[in-house]
Amino acid sequence: MLNLKSKIGLALFGALAISFAGCIVSGTFVIDETFKMSETDQFYSYRVDLTTDPIWIEHKDNIQMIEAVGFVLYIESSENADLSLYVYKTTGAAPNPTEKPDSAVVIIDNLAVASGPQVITYAQSLAAITNLDYLKKLVFSGQFDFYALSNISDGETFKIDSATIIVTLGAG
Repeated sequence: MLNLKSKIGLALFGALAISFAGCIVSGTFVIDETFKMSETDQFYSYRVDLTTDPIWIEHKDNIQMIEAVGFVLYIESSENADLSLYVYKTTGAAPNPTEKPDSAVVIIDNLAVASGPQVITYAQSLAAITNLDYLKKLVFSGQFDFYALSNISDGETFKIDSATIIVTLGAG
């Protein structure tokens, strides 16, 4: 009889250990990738590949949802007037396109950028993002193209220096 109790106790201990281990692996993880975008006549592009990030690699088989997506943009502008910034996402485009593909979907529309060095913060991007469900779907795939356009056609007066994409994902 003692032997049966030991086996039941060992089985319960094993089940608890497996359950506890699952809790350690599940959670919320953040990936951030900073990049320089290629630029042609104020058209900026970059192919984002999250599948090479160590956090993505570790949790790729257990990603349940994309909880949040935002950006930080570092912009320099010598224009006195405000500028508009458009950010687009799409898949299947060439790595260095010179214009926005027709299939691109706007995710930030008409974001005003004041004259001088500017940082569009993560919080500002979260407040400006439209088509969030579509964006999350693209991010969930791990690879997508990122495009930005300004209404100023002179790279001397307006320049996106760099950008960071910040992705919060739930895995379990």
